[in-house]
Amino acid sequence: MSWILLVLFGLLSGVVSALPMGPVGVLIFRNTLRGRRRQAVFLILGQTGAIFSYVTLMTIGMEGLLLDHPALFHAIAFVGALLVSGLGVMTLRTARSGAARDAVQDPNDRPEAVQPNAPARRFVLTGFSIALTNPGVLFLLLTTISVYHALVGSELRGARLAAFLLSVLAGIEGWFLCVVAFLPRLIRRPSFKERLLGVLEWIAGGLLLAFGLFLFLKEGSALLRLYAG
Repeated sequence: MSWILLVLFGLLSGVVSALPMGPVGVLIFRNTLRGRRRQAVFLILGQTGAIFSYVTLMTIGMEGLLLDHPALFHAIAFVGALLVSGLGVMTLRTARSGAARDAVQDPNDRPEAVQPNAPARRFVLTGFSIALTNPGVLFLLLTTISVYHALVGSELRGARLAAFLLSVLAGIEGWFLCVVAFLPRLIRRPSFKERLLGVLEWIAGGLLLAFGLFLFLKEGSALLRLYAG
């Protein structure tokens, strides 16, 4: 496969991988609908840093590090479970309080000015920590490589592996940047945005909490089995 086709295949794989929203994706959509595109972009930056860390490890031949050290892998995922569960609880509290109604402003206002003094590092750190502690990110990258091997029949090594994984990363974050840029333009009616945001608050909170509890039980039991053995 030529370099151009390799990059295009990676970009397409990244976009497809980003369509089913993960925990960070849910937060990006939520902040975008609340008119906080600046915060959504910072979440994307944090997620990019986390995925790039995995890409770097895999490119230099350390893709088996976490898989070869299951205790470390499960400990990282367990921390991620606590973080995601906490975000889920906070999101459900917001939905219950009806704060979504107050987030929809007049279309003539500047929604990106909401919370102008909110520290950027908080959102960057949130996106980074959730993505880094989400074992699904590592499995996603490994899956894209497996799909490439299955369809093309050749292995990815060295520069070609780096180009492919960076293309996957570009596809993922490119999709979310398009969401931040165009979603507010597609949804302009404040009443519809209010209803959609209210529903998304409940869906986001439920998904985050369910995902966090699932990871908590799964990784917690795995750690207990390792230490018991």
